[in-house]
Amino acid sequence: MKVLFLPFNIASMQAITAEALNNIDGVQAKSISCKANKYNSVNDSVIYIPEYSFKKSSPVLSLIKYLKYRKEMKKWIKWADVLHYVWGPAFTNASDVKFAVALNKTIFIEWVGSDIRNPEILSGINRYYRKILNEGYEYRDIELSDHKQRVQKLFSNAGAIPTLSPEMSLYLNKELFPTYINYPHRINVRDYKPIYPAIDIKRPHIVHSPSVKIGKGSNVIIEIINDLRNNYDFDFTLVHNMAREDALKTMQEADIFIDQIIVGGYGMASCEAMAFGKPVVNFILPEVFAAGLPDECPVVNSNPDNLKEQLLKLINDPVLRNEIGKKGRSFVEKYNDVDMIAKDFIEVYQSAIKNKKPCT
Repeated sequence: MKVLFLPFNIASMQAITAEALNNIDGVQAKSISCKANKYNSVNDSVIYIPEYSFKKSSPVLSLIKYLKYRKEMKKWIKWADVLHYVWGPAFTNASDVKFAVALNKTIFIEWVGSDIRNPEILSGINRYYRKILNEGYEYRDIELSDHKQRVQKLFSNAGAIPTLSPEMSLYLNKELFPTYINYPHRINVRDYKPIYPAIDIKRPHIVHSPSVKIGKGSNVIIEIINDLRNNYDFDFTLVHNMAREDALKTMQEADIFIDQIIVGGYGMASCEAMAFGKPVVNFILPEVFAAGLPDECPVVNSNPDNLKEQLLKLINDPVLRNEIGKKGRSFVEKYNDVDMIAKDFIEVYQSAIKNKKPCT
């Protein structure tokens, strides 16, 4: 079986999934990446095909790059038995999806964040998100656009099967996709050496590593951290715009890791921090648990209203930090290990190929 992830390598999930699939007998997997990103890791399974962009100053060169991009994409689409799309189509006119349908390819679509997050739905259940929408939220324009509805309809018409996390399933149009596959975020747990918070540390190190500051609630987090500093002894590191390796090293050195306190989801940063054995402070909506996130998820569920109280518990109790860190490592080993999930993917892919109707 030949599996192709395309066109993006978001949060490295596609690269590490392809790598894990390649460790299974009879499977070949590749992950196309159209954008170089310092936050993402790559491996031998990744194919870099840079996105084209037209420039008025060099129209001939732009056309050459455009044609090369399309040629390479079509070559790999032909190669694959299973196409696992992430975010959306590779071509602006979605002709790659139509091309895949014409070839009768088995198609999956995975949505991971702003590509499907619906502000109308989320604002109705999350007042913290509703508040930041008009206060500089970095993904506002993407999430308010009708892109997600058009893309869902596109892939529904293509007979694609959605795979998405419990959080993202809240925004799936169930009329277009009455059936879908719920999968947690996945990481290569073996790549993360756990260093559990020592119980003899009196001055804990708190780390916050936001990809975006408003969407993660960094302004509130920093305000509360500065307030706590007046009466409590701890170190604090804000990691932002840092290369992935450096950011992970800082995370590994933490005693407490703060992810986000706004959008109400459970993402890759939380998975990585738990894999390192850190107690993770993160906001998760009850609706996400209801959608399939296991109740045993050991994140310290925190929002702007209770963050100070939750941090105080961890700052004052090194044993608690250690215990939660160990629970987090066990949780990702059980639910987020890419090697385990890759085996499930193969079963799902095989079933989809077997049950696929011929193209008419």
